[in-house]
Amino acid sequence: GPMKTRKSFINRILVRVLIIAMGLSSPSLHGKASPGFISPSQVTAMQKDRESAPIDKIELAKAQEQFKPRPVKFTKKGKAKKQRQPRKTLRYMTYEETKEGKDKLLQSGNHFVALKYQERMLKLCDDLNELEALFLEYADTHRKCNHYDKAAALYNEFVNSYPGSNSTEYALYQAVECTAQLILDAERDQTNTHKTIELADQFLEKADIFAQYKDKVEDIRTNCYKLLVRSEYNIYHFYHYAGDYVQASRRLDGLRDNWIEKLPELEPELLALEYDLAKRQQNLEVAQAKELELAQKFPNAAPVLAQNKPSINFVAKF
Repeated sequence: GPMKTRKSFINRILVRVLIIAMGLSSPSLHGKASPGFISPSQVTAMQKDRESAPIDKIELAKAQEQFKPRPVKFTKKGKAKKQRQPRKTLRYMTYEETKEGKDKLLQSGNHFVALKYQERMLKLCDDLNELEALFLEYADTHRKCNHYDKAAALYNEFVNSYPGSNSTEYALYQAVECTAQLILDAERDQTNTHKTIELADQFLEKADIFAQYKDKVEDIRTNCYKLLVRSEYNIYHFYHYAGDYVQASRRLDGLRDNWIEKLPELEPELLALEYDLAKRQQNLEVAQAKELELAQKFPNAAPVLAQNKPSINFVAKF
């Protein structure tokens, strides 16, 4: 009757409320949430607003009262009673306590939690020299956590914020390394490859001063060049297979104009492709000239280079 209907309706409502409550209280299914990243602009803002730090310190000093060790109580027999001492959370730690905790975490390899301590220190630190070292350490910790995008942003910010620092070379080198870690393969977007080349160029402009990492940065840049060239070759092969020889020819022209000077070892393959494309366009005069140039400049380069294959099948992909 009506009572049963009412009871079943109430039961359905209760079940829904329980499901919603469980959903709200259940932990994230995606593992650990990443720590609250302090952006480079926030760190810079902290440096500019350093005069407001004493207010934080007064509040912190007041909060220390509740964490003072409690007086020892004794039993009738004279034994000290066991009592729980209040445990200080990160929010109420002094700068020195936070620093000590951070150092222990870094020594034990717990970089993920150490980030939280470093973020707290960045808010409290009012010694500009110590802040510089802490800023760099914070970037290093993100790198060790494989947060390459965040680390690269922080290293770049460090270089801009401390142009006269002794660590500028190290920070700029790490920015190059971190951005290089974000590079995708030749078939995908090459934005980070271009960013890495830009940073490497910035580093190598000061190669006479920055000697320590010069060779490593040059190697990274060369690898970026090769990757961009492979990407261009893949696009060339796409147009080639699609029968769009005009666009294919433009890609080869771009390779010759932009890359031969940087990577002279590309020329045999490029000449062979130019020869092959001219032949397919039935431009026999150009084909003959390219074949002759290839034979004269690179007598050991076999004409079979003209039949090189792309690293993926673009016809299948599209």
